[in-house]
Parts: sequence; structure tokens; C-alpha cells
Amino acid sequence: NPLDQVTLTVAAGAPGAFTLYEDNGTNAKQSSTTAVQASGHSVRIDGARGAFAGQPKSRVWTVSILGATAPAQVTADGRKLPSTAWHWDAAAHKLTVELPRRDVRSPVTVTY
Repeated sequence: NPLDQVTLTVAAGAPGAFTLYEDNGTNAKQSSTTAVQASGHSVRIDGARGAFAGQPKSRVWTVSILGATAPAQVTADGRKLPSTAWHWDAAAHKLTVELPRRDVRSPVTVTY
């Protein structure tokens, strides 16, 4: 299954980072990585580096932030997102942001 929809769950608090690794399941020499960093009130998803047969050209990212504070607004690359693109769960202190489909090689920073 192509990874064209990804839910990324991060915890608010201390800065953190990880790298998403992808390949076609048969040849690890053909792969890509996507770096993710979280710090303060932002999450940055870098563009994919590398390529492999069957790699999706675009994907939808859903970013779920646990332990967040209520946002006044949410932005992606400095542009305010409509309230329909994000959901604040006050009881769970969880912010969920669904980004529009974008090229896998395009980085994006979500700020809240």
C-alpha cells in the first residue's frame, strides 16, 4: 500500500525529532526518508529525500499533537488554516490538523 495518507502523532513539551523511512518492500537500496522535528508550538515535516519504485507523488498529512494548549489559530507555512482543517479536543488537550494533499518533496511547518 502506498503511504499517501500519514498520521503523525507528537507530544508537546520537549523538542524531538525522528525520520520516517520508506521503501518498496523489496529493495532497501531504493528508499526515501522524511525528517520530522517538533519544538515549542511547531512541527516541521521536511520533504522526502530519495526515491523508490511505487513511491507516492503526494500525500495527506494529519498531525496530532498531544498535550497541546488551545490554539488561537493554526498555520501551515505561515498561512492561517481554516477552522475546518483542524480540531481542538479540550478534554484530551489534543490538537489534530489535517493538511491539504501536497507533493512528498514539499516541506511544511505547522504552527499553533
